[in-house]
Formats: sequence, structure tokens, C-alpha cells
Amino acid sequence: MGADYVNKDGFQKEQSDIIKSILTNRYFNPWKEYNRYDKDENYQKSLQNESKLEIYATAICNQKCEYCYLVKYEDLYPREYDKPDIILNNLKVLMNWVVENHFYIPSIEFFTGEVWHTQFGLDMLQIVYNAIIKDGLQTDMVLIPSNCSFILDPIQTQKIQHYINAYEKAGVRLCFSISIDGKIIDNYRPLNSKTIKTDRYYEDLFLFASRNNFFFHPMVASCNVAQWIENYKWWEEMCNKFNRPIKNLMMLEVRNTGWTDKNIQDYVKFLQFLQTQERNKYNSNEDFLASVFNFNDQDNVCGYVPWALTFADTFPGCTVCDSLTVRIGDMAICPCHRTAYNKLLYGHFVLKDNKIVDIEGNNPEIASRILLGNNNLCSPKCDACPYNPLCLKGCFGSQYETNKDPFFPIEDVCKLMKAKYNFIVQSYISYGAINYLKSISPYNLHYPQAQQFLKILEELKDVGEN
Repeated sequence: MGADYVNKDGFQKEQSDIIKSILTNRYFNPWKEYNRYDKDENYQKSLQNESKLEIYATAICNQKCEYCYLVKYEDLYPREYDKPDIILNNLKVLMNWVVENHFYIPSIEFFTGEVWHTQFGLDMLQIVYNAIIKDGLQTDMVLIPSNCSFILDPIQTQKIQHYINAYEKAGVRLCFSISIDGKIIDNYRPLNSKTIKTDRYYEDLFLFASRNNFFFHPMVASCNVAQWIENYKWWEEMCNKFNRPIKNLMMLEVRNTGWTDKNIQDYVKFLQFLQTQERNKYNSNEDFLASVFNFNDQDNVCGYVPWALTFADTFPGCTVCDSLTVRIGDMAICPCHRTAYNKLLYGHFVLKDNKIVDIEGNNPEIASRILLGNNNLCSPKCDACPYNPLCLKGCFGSQYETNKDPFFPIEDVCKLMKAKYNFIVQSYISYGAINYLKSISPYNLHYPQAQQFLKILEELKDVGEN
């Protein structure tokens, strides 16, 4: 029995040592590379610039969205830890740990259900603000995805604006990334209070966004994709009315299971609509192609453009690869908020006397795969797929919920992505992209990139027709 105990104890130590080594090299050391006031010309190339902190604060929400995982999967945030008094205390502990280690974290993000319309949300903002002005917390931005339903309450809106102004005065941008899908399809995201969002609500929300230069990130889901052309026209109308750039509208596909052949057809129609709108801005196909390939050296598109041809990075295109995510209620270190299931946790911060004193490791295998692995090569099925160089690929959390394996793709999401890239490839070819790319001179600065695009178009031009 004694030997078994020693072996078990030794195994746990090894688990913890590996996790601490991975997290130290991926996050903790980079956060010490520069301080906020001492950067040189190499800072933009530093891993610190791609190392963020995500505070997974609470699953409490005032909405019940059709496609929301927080609604469907309570295991993502055990309810015994999802209590304001525990969360506020642990948030102070985490901020103290960041300050005491002299970390400079360029961006700190809160992920929550929706609490910014409550005193609980304001209390969290105050804790971070105190850490900035009193304790010397080093960050450039605090980012909060939010449905901004506090706009319904003028008093709460003014309180939020007060914090935005106070953070700015302290040299930190407090930024709300506004999560609404649009008036036409907002019935899929009803408020629990049954309050109806009127035109006045949307106007006040756009005024709030305009005042603070905030942007929107609606989601394109299988349940509402058939209405997205009409919904996009509403977005265009509102953006024009309030002088907000429509090109910054972040329309990411919801990569949950549930995409039917009809949903996918509707999505391809929406992509065709978006692409045609963009093509009509140019006098010729050549000018259009120069823009979409970004060969005209102008900032014509930005952010996530769903109808455009882009190459996949070797890492996932979401926070799972660049953010240290802490589920603050129990101080769990998670791959991301969508994969915060106990089985997948990297580990936990160990607290003693209200201070972080250690890290207990749980799953170095998951940490190694996500933080150290090549996502194009280490995903089963994806590694041998002809769409691999382009594909955004699936969401680890959604794949775990559907397949009980975070790295194995969901069949109907694969069908969605294949239909998407088939459309993009065939549409580019119809605009003359192959001949255009062949015309790029070897002496042109864009020649290597043109050859890369040409190779993928020629490789996939017949795949989508089969």
C-alpha cells in the first residue's frame, strides 16, 4: 500500500511538473519578456504579443440562446462554484498573482454569460480597475464579449460608460465586443425576462458602439442561416445610419452539429450574396481579384471574411491557443471556456491563505496537443483532407460534446466547410483567378503568395465538382 501511494504521488508530481513547464514557457515567461513601458522594435514578434489571459468568470446569463453551450452543458461551470462571493474573492487573488509576478499581459478578456447589467458585473470591473490604478496591473486592454443588454437600463449604461472612461484615463481600453445577431433573427436569442428589444434599443446600442468605437460579432447558426441575407441588409442599413464600418462585422459560423443539407445550401447562398456585393464595387474582375488576394496593398477587407480564400494557420484560430483561461470559481486552468470540462482541464491553481502558491496539473496530454501541436497535422481526418490548407476546422468543445473527442471533427460541420470552400474555389475560378495568378510576374512582391493560391486552386478545382 505504501508503494502504491508513493507511485501515485510521484505520478501526480510528474503531471504537475509537465503542466507547469508548458504554461511557464507558453505564458508566464512571455509575460515577463517586456513590461508595458519598455518595448523595442521586436515586441510585435514576441510571443508575449500573442499571450492573453481569459477570465472565465461565470455562466450566469440573462438570455437563453438557441445554440448556446452554457445553456445546454452545465458541466462547463459547476454550479457550486458559480457564486458571486467566491468569484469576486478569487478574481482579487488572481489579479494579485499577476501583479506580484510583474506580468505584462497585453489583453485580458472576461468570458461570462451576461452579468454586465448587474452590480456583480460592476464589482468585477472595479476589482480590475483597482488592480490597475492601485497595484500597478500592466495591461493595454480589458475585452468583454457582451450582449450589452444593459443598454435597456439608462442608469446602468451610464455606470458602464463611467468605467470605460475611467479605464481610458488610466491608460487601459475597456472594450465591449457586442454580441447580438441582428434584429431579424434576435428571436433566437431571447432575454429571460421576456423583454422585447425595440428599435429604440438597437439605436441606443449603435450610439453606444459609435461613441466608444466598439464592433459587433453576430453568429451565423444553422437555426437562423436562412434569414441571414435579410438580416445582413438590416446590418448594412444600421451601419450606414450610424457610420459604422460594415467590413468589421464579424460573422463567424457556429460549428455545432445540426447543419442539414438545406442549412448548408442556405449558407452557400448567403456567401454568394456577400461575395457578389463585394464584386460589384469594382470595375473589373482583375481589380476585384487584386483586392481579395490583397495584392493591391490596400486595407479593403479586415477581420473574418467568410467568402474569401485564406490559408489556415498551424494553430486553432480562436482563444484556445493564445489565452490562459481561468475558471475563476474554482481556479481551474482550462484549455478554453468551451472545453472547461473537468476531464479536459490542464489543472488548478493551488490557493493558501488567499494566495496562489502552486499549480496542480491534471492533463498534460491535452495541453501538449493544443499548445504545442500543429493543428493541421494533429487532427484525425483533417490531416489527410484536401481542404486542410484552407479550413478553419472545428471547435474542440463542440467536437467533444458531439463525438466525446475534442479533436475528431463533426461530420455535418465538415460538410458545411467543404461546401463553403467548394463555393469559394469555384467562384474565384469563374472570375478568372487562375489566369490572373499566372500573370503575376516572378519579380512582383506578391509572386510567392500568388503561387501558393494558384497551387490550391488547381488542386481543388475538380474536387468540388465530384
